Amino acid sequence: MAARTGGSGGGSPQALEEAIAWMVRLQSHDDDTTRTGCAQWRAADPEHEQAWLQLSDLTDQWPVLPAMPAGIASAAVDLALARKQRRHAFKLLGLTGIGIGAWLTVRQTADWRHWRADHTASRGERRRIVLEDGTQLFLNTATSVALDFRPDSRRILLQEGEIYLETGSDAGQSGYRPLSVRSRSGEFVALGTRFLVRQEPNFALLQVDEGRVALNGHVHADGTPLIAHPGQRYRVSAQGARVVSDAEAKTLALAGWIDGVLEVHDMRLADFVDEAERYRRGWISCDPAVAEWRLSGVFRLDDMDEVLRSLQRTLPIRIEVRWGYWVRIHPKG
Repeated sequence: MAARTGGSGGGSPQALEEAIAWMVRLQSHDDDTTRTGCAQWRAADPEHEQAWLQLSDLTDQWPVLPAMPAGIASAAVDLALARKQRRHAFKLLGLTGIGIGAWLTVRQTADWRHWRADHTASRGERRRIVLEDGTQLFLNTATSVALDFRPDSRRILLQEGEIYLETGSDAGQSGYRPLSVRSRSGEFVALGTRFLVRQEPNFALLQVDEGRVALNGHVHADGTPLIAHPGQRYRVSAQGARVVSDAEAKTLALAGWIDGVLEVHDMRLADFVDEAERYRRGWISCDPAVAEWRLSGVFRLDDMDEVLRSLQRTLPIRIEVRWGYWVRIHPKG
């Protein structure tokens, strides 16, 4: 079955833009003046009411996305509409729910964490950078890093996303400069190595492929420093550091993205959707009825829409697409 696109009927694109803007404004300023203004706008034109009902129907069918602070939401709406860039405004405001225009902007275009970054990779992009010390730094999708290289140290600040390092010799320096990666969840000191660090909302993942990596601030029960060895994967959070079991680790080949693939083994469809969403603009979710289905395979990252279509060809599922941004996976039938 082919994927469905768009909605049926409803208001014009301009009316939909204005309807989304009103939804964001109502979240930002839910007062009598705003509610009255919205009611007057809906009554002013039948297309306005159609657009509002279409959008309201969509918010009922799809889970609400995270809200953004009211000031950011209002600023995003006002900026987009004031510039009269309809396509840009529709992208900016084109995720339904509360505070979504700003959410899309921050999450997928001009993420505030990137503003002070030295190197970034946008959503769906992967980059390779050679640093001044000869280190090869690979950036995965939606990643930003800042560099803090000093005469006595080399530090990479992982602000968001996922990186892979092949440490350089740091030739030409008069003394040894330790190389470390600092994430929100911990600091990892390279001991001549190839390793990966991935920042999740509440923890970081470390995978060592060659050499060793010291987990700064973490020790064994006997007080000796905790050092990760080749083949090990650690989960590090405010609660401590633990080795990821082989059963957990084999579900996802973390470094597959360097070769442009997403390699999974016996992964829940819901978890696969979360991974796939990292490489595609918009939002992907699945019906709870199919969330526990298991999936194995190797998927190319360059065309995530084709990956989704391939799932539809091989699994008894139906994929629904709205406005190019929302993707929802349902059981077939």
